[in-house]
Amino acid sequence: MVGVRTGQRLKIKQWSKAISSGRFVSSRTAFQVHLKMVCVPILPGVTCYKPVGAFYVFPNFSSHYGKSYQGKKIENSTALADYFLDVAKVAVVPGVEFGADPFERLSYATSMEDIKQGLNRIEEALKKLS
Repeated sequence: MVGVRTGQRLKIKQWSKAISSGRFVSSRTAFQVHLKMVCVPILPGVTCYKPVGAFYVFPNFSSHYGKSYQGKKIENSTALADYFLDVAKVAVVPGVEFGADPFERLSYATSMEDIKQGLNRIEEALKKLS
């Protein structure tokens, strides 16, 4: 038990040092930058509200419902999520899983490069809908 207690004290000391060093502030700032990147209305026909917490955004893609790709009609968030996965190679969570079918859930807990690439792929996929 002495070893466990010593290890726990060390972890608490390490956390304390990390917090006082400001490393967590820079991580929080990075998430704020990522959030701004995702919430800026850069996707045509998509609206996004700034989330209160977590690291997800919930943009409204419903303006693209009723459109088609290769004869397959996009009628809801599940169909659009499947389309993004198949065509854009981007995984999103359908809003219907949260009781909000017009929306898709996207995470911004990744690098800026991955966010840019994912948004570019989604934008290109949306352009293919008619």
